[in-house]
Amino acid sequence: LAIRYRSNRNPNCPTMRSSRGKALEALGEHAEAIAEYQDAIKYNPESTILHNNLAWLLAGCIDETFTDGTKALYHAQTVAELRKQNPDCSPEWISLALLGAAHSRTGDFEEAIELTEQAIPIAPQSEHQRLEKVLASYREGLPYQREPEAEPALQQQDIDEAE
Repeated sequence: LAIRYRSNRNPNCPTMRSSRGKALEALGEHAEAIAEYQDAIKYNPESTILHNNLAWLLAGCIDETFTDGTKALYHAQTVAELRKQNPDCSPEWISLALLGAAHSRTGDFEEAIELTEQAIPIAPQSEHQRLEKVLASYREGLPYQREPEAEPALQQQDIDEAE
């Protein structure tokens, strides 16, 4: 309810739209979350956090009805491009892990493995075990499958977006 209220006060704020999308995901409302991110991106095409969240959802949604490797890869590549323009907008390891997840969903496990291997040494130690587990699944030919709230989410402190 608070997210809806705040979102209505400033309907195009990327942080609010991201929070609303994450809340919808947590409720299992995947179609609505995807629609929220897509609509928000129309107003904020350079929002790293919106592209990031949508790419993770499309790459590894628990309900595979909503996975889409091609779209996930597009949004992951957009995050990588935005990161080139502003390296502080997203930690490099998250961008690499996201690209790996998207590539795995398209069936390109070789690229997914390579990207994830690049992400591990620069990721925080606390993420190594999870990334190694994901890497092992790619080596078995299994696409990224997210666990609830397991993907490295961009948080506001990680992003310095101009709103």
